[in-house]
Amino acid sequence: IVLTAGGHVEDAVQCMRIGCFDYLLKNDSPNHMVQVIRKALRLSQTPRDSQTLSERLILSEWDEISQTRNPAKMGVALENLCTSLFRTIPGWQRIESRVRTHTEEIDLVILNESSEEFWRRFGTFIVVECKNWVGKRNPGRKDFDSFYSKIRRRGERDCRLGFFISLHGVAGTFRHEVDRIAKENVVIACLQEDDLWRLICAPDRSEFLKKHIASELWS
Repeated sequence: IVLTAGGHVEDAVQCMRIGCFDYLLKNDSPNHMVQVIRKALRLSQTPRDSQTLSERLILSEWDEISQTRNPAKMGVALENLCTSLFRTIPGWQRIESRVRTHTEEIDLVILNESSEEFWRRFGTFIVVECKNWVGKRNPGRKDFDSFYSKIRRRGERDCRLGFFISLHGVAGTFRHEVDRIAKENVVIACLQEDDLWRLICAPDRSEFLKKHIASELWS
């Protein structure tokens, strides 16, 4: 656990990325500090034969998203959760993040090294965008256009799949465009809060995502 006087989002993300459990600011309340320490102790005392460290970290990151009201911390936790979840898919271990000072949009790029034909057909890269919006409008046509352009910039043959993660869902205009581009052999799969929880609980996350993509295409 890092205790710091710096409150920049980039610092927090970097701390979590290199293996820190959490970060605290020097002006955080003593009660908050105690809660973080207790959570770390509970995690460290979980029987190791019941859950791997990576699975325990996934649950811890989910708890952070569910409990925090701090946008910066929620953004860090959402990035960490998505990175941890996608890394459990065979062949998706190499994930890069584009760190921003803006906490409401985080981009991840997965190097798709899967040996499964289902995933290989989507190209070399898979783009992920996490929207950390609290109490604002659901992403619509403008947000779709921005995300779609990121996929296209990777090349028509190299990237044909994107995961758009918005905890509170997307607007109908976004869904309409998702249906339209499916005819172009490009897939954008939307995941909201309930979908993330089901992905966490899924016994086979690769199969869960395959079915989710199928439901998006055929809905």
